[in-house]
Amino acid sequence: MTGADTDINREKEWEAENRALIVRLQASIEVTKAIAAFPDNAQPVLDLIVRRVRELTKARTSDLVEYDGTLLHQRAWDGFEPEAVANLLAAFPR
Repeated sequence: MTGADTDINREKEWEAENRALIVRLQASIEVTKAIAAFPDNAQPVLDLIVRRVRELTKARTSDLVEYDGTLLHQRAWDGFEPEAVANLLAAFPR
């Protein structure tokens, strides 16, 4: 019976890994479509990326900061309360 339990556990682990891979692939496809839909405007793509990162990692918040060689700039965020966004934006560029 132990062998059967081990096989079932391995199959469940494999199925969970495949589900996670499919979710990540779907997110990648969604971002690729957004890039094609907004070739001259990166902001919707950046907003989508931080939202999908937050969802995929089950994080409370997510943000994206760009370094221009001199300063850091806050470019996108998701999951923050409005007052937290104001504080976040007030801290940039830096």
